[in-house]
Amino acid sequence: MDIFKKGGLTLVLVAVAVMFGVLAFKAPTVVTIPTELGATPGSEFYNLVKMNAGNQVGNYIATSTTATTYTMVRKDMVSPNGGLYDTVSFTPNVGDITVTFPASSTLAVLSGAGESATQCWHNASTTSGIDITWAAGTGIDLMVASSTVAEGGAPALTTLSNQLGCFKFVRQADTDITAVFERYVAGD
Repeated sequence: MDIFKKGGLTLVLVAVAVMFGVLAFKAPTVVTIPTELGATPGSEFYNLVKMNAGNQVGNYIATSTTATTYTMVRKDMVSPNGGLYDTVSFTPNVGDITVTFPASSTLAVLSGAGESATQCWHNASTTSGIDITWAAGTGIDLMVASSTVAEGGAPALTTLSNQLGCFKFVRQADTDITAVFERYVAGD
């Protein structure tokens, strides 16, 4: 009986050794992790983002006023999620309006030097001649694109009725913000 137990134990040990020997030469299982994911790791990215299907934004607000002069506050430009609205549809209800940007400290969404964002303003008034004129606030440096110059060479800082004007905001090292304005007019 002891010989059988020892022989059986030897047989089991030989079988286990053969099994491990066979498995040692088997190719390992490879798990492939897809690189094209349909989700994001969060709200901050530290690598180039390539959007093969395109990009569509929809952080939009519509508002109106009966004022003829107005100085913007944070909620006029910054959405509740903390980013600048992509598009603001603004209706001056009475007549021409001069809109002054808030102080650059209000736009803390651009917190680091070189950070930038674009925001377009649609003059939603359909009444011809009701225009929006833009004015700089404290720490805002308004610039116009060379294609946005009115007759006589003066900067055209207006958005005409039912037209669009876009700003590219760039935070400077001294905390000022450069607001580059480009207006668009009907092409047809």
